[in-house]
Amino acid sequence: MIKESVLIKISLPVIFLISFILQFIALNQTPFANGWDGYYYIMQAYTFIEKGAMRSPDYSLIYPYYITLSYLARDYILAFKIGSAVLSGTLTVSAFFISKKLTNNIFTSFLVGAFFIFSPTFYYFTAQFPKNLLGVIFFLWLLYFLAERKLIWTGVFFLLGFMAHRMIAGISVIILLIGFLKGFKFKLLLPFVALALLIAFLLPGIIHIADFERFSNLISESLYIPPLQLIDFFGWSKMSIVWKVETILLYIAFLVFLVIKLFKFIKTKKIDDASKFLITTLMVLSLPIYTFTKASIGFRFYLAFNLIAVLAIPYLVKLFPNYIKISLIGCLIVLSAFSFKSYNPNKFDPPYGSYFITMDNVNSYLKDKEAELIIAHQALAQIVIIYSDYDATNWQPIDSTKYETVWRITSNVKYYYFKKYLDEEDLINLKHLQGEYYLLREDKWQKFYKKILDLDNYDLVKKIGLWNPVKPKPEYLLKRRSKDYIR
Repeated sequence: MIKESVLIKISLPVIFLISFILQFIALNQTPFANGWDGYYYIMQAYTFIEKGAMRSPDYSLIYPYYITLSYLARDYILAFKIGSAVLSGTLTVSAFFISKKLTNNIFTSFLVGAFFIFSPTFYYFTAQFPKNLLGVIFFLWLLYFLAERKLIWTGVFFLLGFMAHRMIAGISVIILLIGFLKGFKFKLLLPFVALALLIAFLLPGIIHIADFERFSNLISESLYIPPLQLIDFFGWSKMSIVWKVETILLYIAFLVFLVIKLFKFIKTKKIDDASKFLITTLMVLSLPIYTFTKASIGFRFYLAFNLIAVLAIPYLVKLFPNYIKISLIGCLIVLSAFSFKSYNPNKFDPPYGSYFITMDNVNSYLKDKEAELIIAHQALAQIVIIYSDYDATNWQPIDSTKYETVWRITSNVKYYYFKKYLDEEDLINLKHLQGEYYLLREDKWQKFYKKILDLDNYDLVKKIGLWNPVKPKPEYLLKRRSKDYIR
């Protein structure tokens, strides 16, 4: 009979490898970088290694991680995919280990590990939000050590999470405040909190008071049911069946967990620290009051909810017979052979192949022209920076005196509008790249855009501004970044 401690030691690397391999297979469904921000991470690593400094100064811990892997692999896309898969494997084994420590049941821990290996949300989250993923890893360990009242380690992971992602930093502060109000002795944490505040004010990319500017539209105009809102956001036909089922079941599991703990509290007037902090976290992440749009706080919060809610499962199944738990584990492992395809790059990633064609045409057209800067929407601008000799930005430059050496790649603006609002001599400078992508000098674009604004046509202005940079970079992103390329 294998001892439980030996079984755990054997299981951890096996679980990590299974999670890593399946995530890596999922990420390799496309030859391009994954997610809407994939080439941003690659741009940061590329410019640091090739130019000596990151293009946009940022001290989040995710960047030295990807820079190191890129330097070792000498292949930026491969390093990005390996790095993301390693993070997913790390989160899986972390959740397995933490659930074992909190529930002291090896079968529920295997169930947690199997759920992460199966989870469609996890595959999407890994591809789209690796920085958030690193933060979630640190946050789970913060919850664990706080529940165990090991405050030094709590402080370490609070600091790591603080330096990983703004969302995790904010939630970590809330959790520590609740611990403080419940009588935890936080003297040992004060140095970590002080250091976090110092880092926040000194280093770009870490949460800062200026970040609250981005939360001006934090609250939604109406309430909603979070899992249904997430499905509606993606589209019922876009999400796989297993992903929709997972999303709904995890929310139901959270509600059941909440009711069970509430009745136990009414009966005994007690609730264990781990449950208290887990409930608080899940409630904050799933409040149906946040704006729910692309990259909004509500969208990211609820995706993180779907990951962290998995830790409620051990509390719900601990009374189940072991054979039922083993059966559930087997079902999840079998389903994982298919569920990784829930992340479909053709559905959820930008059309990177089209972006590269656009960039090649730009290179060909501008080779004999003076060009200091190219303006394009975000993912395309990053590809231009990495794979061409030109500088690029996805914001409106402040210095208007250089517009004659600045070129713009327009997106989703029909030729009809250019022909209608530009003179014939201006149209000579308009180059069709492919699809609805055009290239023209920035001074000509400004002339065109001013005429659009003068029309006072809100719908047209909104449509054009959706995919074409028309605003300068906001102050909350410029803090301590005076040399940022996109200023």
